[in-house]
Amino acid sequence: MENVLKYWKMEEGLDGYYNDDGFMAYSVYGDEFYIAHCYVADKTKSYGFFKKMKDIAKEKGCKYMSGNLDINEYNKEGYRKKVMVHLGNGYTIDNVTDKRITVICKLD
Repeated sequence: MENVLKYWKMEEGLDGYYNDDGFMAYSVYGDEFYIAHCYVADKTKSYGFFKKMKDIAKEKGCKYMSGNLDINEYNKEGYRKKVMVHLGNGYTIDNVTDKRITVICKLD
């Protein structure tokens, strides 16, 4: 995983975080915490991972978290569930296109 974090930093300018439950790559733009990549292997642990993402965003001084939910041939089956998980974790839909939903969450 360390090599992946180095790659994200070098090639995409992203910071990263991981633990036993999952990983994410992110960037801070002013008061926005943008999640570029995120994966949680055990979906029953997604709430705890979302909470950790929010904690990191707050530590960075951010007021919002955002991300894109992309649909493709490989994730069609779980796409609806992915959207529902985000909505259940305080995100709202900001923009919709044919292949992408942008979500945003205001941090308390």
